[in-house]
Amino acid sequence: IICTLLFVVFFTRASHVKPTEIITPTTIELLDSELVTITPQTLARSLPFIGNLKAVHQATIRSKLAGDIREIFVREGASVKAGQILARMDNIEAQAYVDQNTAKLEIAQRDYDNNKRLFDRGFISSTAFESSVSNLKAAQAAVSLTNKSMRDTIIRSPIRGQIAERMIQIGEKVTVDQKLFTVIDPSQLEIEAHIPVEQINQIRVGQAVQLFDDNAKIKSVG
Repeated sequence: IICTLLFVVFFTRASHVKPTEIITPTTIELLDSELVTITPQTLARSLPFIGNLKAVHQATIRSKLAGDIREIFVREGASVKAGQILARMDNIEAQAYVDQNTAKLEIAQRDYDNNKRLFDRGFISSTAFESSVSNLKAAQAAVSLTNKSMRDTIIRSPIRGQIAERMIQIGEKVTVDQKLFTVIDPSQLEIEAHIPVEQINQIRVGQAVQLFDDNAKIKSVG
């Protein structure tokens, strides 16, 4: 009786055990357009800022004389060489002074030569001779000054570069020390910009910089 009962209990418990379930894998087919190849890449972090771009080397050309602009030979953006003529001023008045002072120099030179011979022979005093020497030096200085004024009517570029600004027109009357041109050397540029203090540590020497103009066009990368 005991054996029969154990068999019945064992058989009853075994009948409640479920067989092991076999999971069949499902195959999913993808189109080529749905596939993406993953490759290692470097993520770049940008730091936007607004600043003013300017040349390291530049020259502001100003008028040394008052007068009228007679000729202009360059436009903004034009490339120029050091010493190249950019414009000419009316030199009629300057030439008149040159002619006048040259004539005075010739007279002073003749007076000096005559007084020198007379002084050497003892016919005039040293005071009279020294007066002719002073007159000659004054005349020479006047000619030198007017010749310089004549040269200053020709406006030249002091450096090699590009015309960044042209502030004059033909026929315009300019005054002494008036700004005429700005010439820059575009081979070396620098940018002035305000960077917040908390972002300074993000800037390193040698980092790439992209510069955009007001039209969102890239001007240069370096």
